[in-house]
Amino acid sequence: MKRLSRLSIIIVCAMVLTLGLSAQPAATQGDPLVVYMQMGGTQGDGTTLARTNGARAAAEALGIELHEQYSSWDAVTMINQFTEAMAADPDGIVIMGHPGEDAFAPLVAEAIGRGIIVTSGNNPLPNLEAPPNLRAIGTQHGNITANMVNVLKDAGLEPGDIIVGGIDLSPATIEGIQTGYISVSFDQLLYLQGWYPVMQIWLTANYKIPGLHINTGVGTVTPQNIGELIPLIEQGIR
Repeated sequence: MKRLSRLSIIIVCAMVLTLGLSAQPAATQGDPLVVYMQMGGTQGDGTTLARTNGARAAAEALGIELHEQYSSWDAVTMINQFTEAMAADPDGIVIMGHPGEDAFAPLVAEAIGRGIIVTSGNNPLPNLEAPPNLRAIGTQHGNITANMVNVLKDAGLEPGDIIVGGIDLSPATIEGIQTGYISVSFDQLLYLQGWYPVMQIWLTANYKIPGLHINTGVGTVTPQNIGELIPLIEQGIR
């Protein structure tokens, strides 16, 4: 299935670096890229002006021929604009996701099949945006980490197909580490976050020692060491 391409900060930075090193506008190095962009509302309105200004600044800096499209947030208009943009055979199209995935999927697939880069600038289209060559996932929330095993199983993936890193040590996360679905999880050494504040109060009360700023560090839990840590986890120490 064809997928949307996501903008990459690394790619943009590389392009800017290249421009800086060459000290030449992009337009002088060949034909400029042609991009059609759906801005959303009406030109100059409060919900659209800043987006327009950002797009224009990027186009000027990168030597891009920018074609702005305004839809007054009408989904049908957005679909028609995409068709019009595709007919011009540009290098890229920036869409608004408001019409939904069912409406956009066949059009996006056709555009990508023709070599047109498509990305969404507002209102995500998660199924169209999903990276088919995904190799790793990192989470920053314990509850999300705990649910990753179910997510991977629902996607038909086996342990090790995707490298998964997360945080905290809930029972579901521990099971995910044991079964190999989760490659590594960090914990905040919560035992120390209990110990040090109480000790700090004792030190302050008895020795007038002022408050301390203490980084309790990060514990790393993997399939290789989970076995020896489980007894400590069960005791509420790790």
